[in-house]
Amino acid sequence: MKIKLNIDNKEKIFYLKKVKGSLYRRFLEIQQILIDSENSEKGYGLEHFDMMVTFICQAFNNQFTENELLDDIGADEITLKFYEIAKFVSDKTAEGMKRISKN
Repeated sequence: MKIKLNIDNKEKIFYLKKVKGSLYRRFLEIQQILIDSENSEKGYGLEHFDMMVTFICQAFNNQFTENELLDDIGADEITLKFYEIAKFVSDKTAEGMKRISKN
């Protein structure tokens, strides 16, 4: 998984290689919050958007700041990137579970 950002007029590519336990835990927390929001009358708000932005930065080991992310990626892309990372995290976790079940 990678993300391209234009920082200081230079295109930089950042990679997410390993899904740490803390990242998976945070993903599960945010996922539940988003599900609860979808089921409520409120829907998504600023706090949900901020959670996604923070999570994206954390996923890439804070190699870029939230402001660098927000200054380069469109608002519509934040949610898309969050769900791309969420799928990556889920897939990596599922792969690990398959390896365990084979043993």
